[in-house]
Amino acid sequence: KLKIILPPKEIQDSIAEECQRYKELSKENLEKYHNNFTDIKKIISENLKIELKEKVIKNFTINFSVLNDRLDAFSYSPNYNMIIESLKKSESNGYCKLLKGSELNIPKSKISKNKNKTNIFKYIDLGNTEKNLGKIKGFEEDLLINLPNRARQIIHENDVLLPRPLGSTEGVIIVPKEYDGQLCSTGFILIRPKTHDEAIMLWAILKSELVQKQFFYLQSGSLQPEITPKNFRDRVLIPMPNKEIQEKIINDISKKVEEATDFMEKYKEYKEKTKQTFLDLLTNL
Repeated sequence: KLKIILPPKEIQDSIAEECQRYKELSKENLEKYHNNFTDIKKIISENLKIELKEKVIKNFTINFSVLNDRLDAFSYSPNYNMIIESLKKSESNGYCKLLKGSELNIPKSKISKNKNKTNIFKYIDLGNTEKNLGKIKGFEEDLLINLPNRARQIIHENDVLLPRPLGSTEGVIIVPKEYDGQLCSTGFILIRPKTHDEAIMLWAILKSELVQKQFFYLQSGSLQPEITPKNFRDRVLIPMPNKEIQEKIINDISKKVEEATDFMEKYKEYKEKTKQTFLDLLTNL
């Protein structure tokens, strides 16, 4: 008994043509949005004059003498060694200083559950992160005693949150002011920069191919591969550009993020316009 509206062929074509126009505009802006993030991931390597040329390697051999506390193939891959050598060359050429994760300000204290169990907090979990722009797209709010046991890290404005699970590590977040004093999951590695500019710099570095590739080769765990806090502190090399390059990178990153935000807004606007146009044209027959 369902009634289906089926306009004549010429009206169908007219509706399809009008809707297609907005659909193409939404698609165009989505492509520009993704292209911006491809550019963002390359900004660090381009400014440090590093070109990654990973090879397809089916097998390789290593000397027993180079074995350390790891027995997996990833961390001995020639491609991993190539990244490390490229970073060291960039440092020797004066483009950057290589820091270990342990040299960053990583707060170790966790909130006391007993002292704060009846206090209400906003809690950010791994699922509340947006991968590209690094926005917080939701939170849980409750008494600390009712929140998951992972809700233990106190966050402050401009903190940088790095998701630990492999596949999520690109979703780096800069904590906005409205979440100052709230909580995040222990599934994040929390870094506390001194300034907002330093936070932007770290955001760009952690999202860069140079560091994301290290996360892949230094992953631990079989069921839930991740970059562990220990591997981050002891093994990951953070290429901190010199002051002159930093200023350029911060300006470029800020511009790219602003453009990406605009492209996403336009994408959503045209996508909604496609639906609304179809309904308007159909209901006005």
